[in-house]
Amino acid sequence: MAKSTITRPDGTIIQVDGSPEEIKKILELYSLNNHTRIAKSGKPQKSIKNNLGGDKMEEGDIVIEIVQEIRNGDYGDKIETNILDQSSQVDRVLLPLYIAKHINNEVRLTSGDIYSVLQQLGVKMSLPNISRTLAKTASKYIIPYGRRKLGQSTQYSLGLKGEKYIASILG
Repeated sequence: MAKSTITRPDGTIIQVDGSPEEIKKILELYSLNNHTRIAKSGKPQKSIKNNLGGDKMEEGDIVIEIVQEIRNGDYGDKIETNILDQSSQVDRVLLPLYIAKHINNEVRLTSGDIYSVLQQLGVKMSLPNISRTLAKTASKYIIPYGRRKLGQSTQYSLGLKGEKYIASILG
């Protein structure tokens, strides 16, 4: 049974104990991960591309998987003490990319996806700080797909150097 704590933008906290499908239903019901990001072009960007067969995954699916893996995975205690309880923004930003790479090597995350994962984990970090960290401090550890453009989401994955860095932190 999975456990999830959801903090809504209005400050409401929802705690869910159930299967991943039940948590997904709750997220859809409350539209937590479905607030559509609007790019400059005016087109909604609700889903991320799953490179395995070209199917689309809902944005919330990978966020839920990453959060559950962090909470219930092998490194749960080490992640909490070595990354989440520390003040390093780089480590916090790279963590969802590291877990996503271990779930599925082809998954790419946007800064909004990373923000959603950190929110689910109760880590207070603003979206502009995440974007700035990805562009500057963490840039040597990640692989961006496409150029950063104002109003458009850029997808990121963790590079080999970033994977080694996070693995060394988790010991």
